[in-house]
Amino acid sequence: YTYIGAPYGVGGLDCSGFTSAVYADLGVYLTDSPAAQYAFGTPAAAEAGDLVFFDEYGYGISHVGIATGYGTMIHSSIYYGAVVEAPIDSVPGYVGAVDVY
Repeated sequence: YTYIGAPYGVGGLDCSGFTSAVYADLGVYLTDSPAAQYAFGTPAAAEAGDLVFFDEYGYGISHVGIATGYGTMIHSSIYYGAVVEAPIDSVPGYVGAVDVY
């Protein structure tokens, strides 16, 4: 939650840059690519801390956020221009979640 309000793109905080930064704070190092992050963990049920992935345009994984466990996610949104909390179903093309622990 400490990243909420951080500007999109500043300091590398696009969607996968945001998830990489959060997990680096926890000692887990992810590549800065939504598709590569999708392949990193094991399939999960979008519980708190799981990465959630989207195929927004029908061409493969294009977006990633972090599930809160309440049907929402925290993600770096180009639409809002910042890191925000939003319903998981507010982004089109939900693909699934992975547990990276």
